Amino acid sequence: MAFYDWNGDGKKDLTDSFIEYQVYKQSSKKNSNNVPSSSGISTFGAIVAVIGGLFVAAAIIALMGGGEDTPVVLTIILWIVCASVISVWFDNIGF
Repeated sequence: MAFYDWNGDGKKDLTDSFIEYQVYKQSSKKNSNNVPSSSGISTFGAIVAVIGGLFVAAAIIALMGGGEDTPVVLTIILWIVCASVISVWFDNIGF
């Protein structure tokens, strides 16, 4: 039995059940590549990406010869960029 009167005739009948089934079927359909749509990066993947981004940013700064002379703003921007790149990569591989 339908949960909603889709055709507006005042009763929830077989027609409403059919319409509701079609709505459910369309909303749970797979995308064009026959792969279920991704729900995004996991919480664990996000945490690993942020920590990994910090280590990658630190390595880049060390390779550039930076250290104590590196401005904090540059470090934060580099950290955000590295963490974002790692997050996108994790999202693409489904981590």
